[in-house]
Amino acid sequence: MQTGPRVVLVQAPAFVGRGPSNAIALLSAHLKAAGFAPAVCDASLGARLALARRLGRERPLHFDYPEDFMGALLRPRRFFGRVMDAQAAEILSHAPDIVGFSVLQATEESSLALAERVKKRAPKTFVVLGGPQCLRETMAGELLGHETVDAVALGEADKSIVELARKFDRRAGRPRGPIKGLLLKEAGRIVDGGEPEEIRDLDTLPFMDFSGFDLSQYDLERLFLNGSRGCVRACAFCTHILQQKVYRRMSPERIAAEIRHQLGLYPERYYIEFGDSLVNGDVRRLSRLSRLLAPIRLERASARRRHDFGWGGMAILHPTMTPALLRELRWGGCQMLAYGMESASQRVIDLIGKNFKVSDAERVIRDTEAAGIRVKLFLMVGFPGETEEDFRLTLEFLRRHSGLVDKVAISCCEITKGSFLDAHRREFGVAQPLTDRRRWSTRDGFNTYEVRRGRYQALHACAMRHGIDVERKPRQIQFEPSGFAVA
Repeated sequence: MQTGPRVVLVQAPAFVGRGPSNAIALLSAHLKAAGFAPAVCDASLGARLALARRLGRERPLHFDYPEDFMGALLRPRRFFGRVMDAQAAEILSHAPDIVGFSVLQATEESSLALAERVKKRAPKTFVVLGGPQCLRETMAGELLGHETVDAVALGEADKSIVELARKFDRRAGRPRGPIKGLLLKEAGRIVDGGEPEEIRDLDTLPFMDFSGFDLSQYDLERLFLNGSRGCVRACAFCTHILQQKVYRRMSPERIAAEIRHQLGLYPERYYIEFGDSLVNGDVRRLSRLSRLLAPIRLERASARRRHDFGWGGMAILHPTMTPALLRELRWGGCQMLAYGMESASQRVIDLIGKNFKVSDAERVIRDTEAAGIRVKLFLMVGFPGETEEDFRLTLEFLRRHSGLVDKVAISCCEITKGSFLDAHRREFGVAQPLTDRRRWSTRDGFNTYEVRRGRYQALHACAMRHGIDVERKPRQIQFEPSGFAVA
C-alpha cells in the first residue's frame, strides 16, 4: 500500500545522451533507499521515438546536438505540442504527487512545457525543478518565477529530494516547513531553505538505479556512471563548479564495485562512460582503479565474450599523465580520453584559466595515442581575446597532430550565465549590454558571432580534411520548413 507521496522523475527533451540520465538514476536510488518507490519518465526518449515513427523507423533517433533535436521537434510546432501532450499523459499515468525535472540548458523549454501541461490537467501536482540550470547564480530565480513551478532544488539534490518526499503532506499537496537546498513557493512568497548539503564521502552514495528505464532503447554497449564530483580547475566559461563546488572522488574500490554490480545486472553492456568533469583529478586513484578493473578484461576474455571491457571519459591535460600511467590505464580497459584543450594558443589557454602548457599537451596526446588509447579533443573558438594568430595556432596544431587525434568536438564560445566570464564581461572586453549569450561581440569589433562561425567552419574543414572525426549534425536528417525527411 502506497503511504508516502508518489514521485515521478522526468528527463525532458532535448537530452542528447546516448544512455539514460545519470542524475535521475541516482535520485531514484536515493528515494528507494529511503523507502519510496519513484517512477521514471524519459520524455526525451519518448520524443526521439516519436520522431523515429515519423520516418517509419523502429529505433529512436539519436542527435549529437540539442539544437538539432529541438529543431526536429519544432518542425512543425504542432508536432512539438503533440509530443509534449503524450509525454505529459505518460507522467500523469503514474498519478504523481510530486514531479521532478532534471533541467539542463537544453531541456529548459521542454521541462517548462511539460510542467505546464501537468499542472493544467492535475493542478495539485507539486512540480520541482533541479539540475545544472537550477543554481542561484544561473536560472533558479527565473525558473521559480514560472507559475507552473512550485520549487527549485539548488545544486546537488541528493538529500533535498529525499527530504521533500519525507516532509510532503499529500492532503495539502506540499511539504511541511522549509527544506534545506530548496526554494519553495508558499502563499505568494519564497521560502529559502538555504544551501544544499553536499555529499562529502561519495562512497556512501547508493549504486545508480536504472531499473526505471527501458535500457533496450538506448546505446546497446554503454553504461554511464560517475566516480567524482566537481573539478580541479575553474575555466572561465564553465558553470559546473557552481553546482559541484568542491572536488570529491569515490575510492577506486567503490567505483570498481559498482561497475561489477551494473555489469552483472546488464551483461550485454561492456563499455563504461564516466560522466565526470574529469577522470584524472587524482592520478594515484586512477592508477589504483585501473589495476582493479584489469581482472574484468581477463574474465571477459576467458569467458570468450565478443567484446573487450572498456571505459573512457573526460580528462585534463597535465604532466602527471605519464607514458607509464597511460599504459596502465590501457591495461585496465581505458579506450578513450577526451581532453579539454580548447585552444593551442598559450595566451588563450591562460585567459581561460586552463592551467596547462601547450608543450605538455603535445606530449600527453602523443603518449596517449602510443598507449593505444583513442584521443578526443574539445576545441573552442572565439574566446574573448582570441586573435586570428591565436586561431591559426589551433588550426596548425590540429593539422600537425591529425594522425594522433581520433575525434574533435568544436564549439563557439558562449557566455553562460553565472560563469566567471559572465561576471567579468567588461574585463574581457565584451560589448555591453549583453543581449544574446551566443551572438555577443567584443567592444573592438574583432570578435563577433560571424567571426566565430567562420573560425568554427575553418576548424571543422581542417579536421575533416585530415581524417579526424568531428561530432556534427546527423547526415541522414535534412530539416525543411515544413518538417524533415531522410536525405
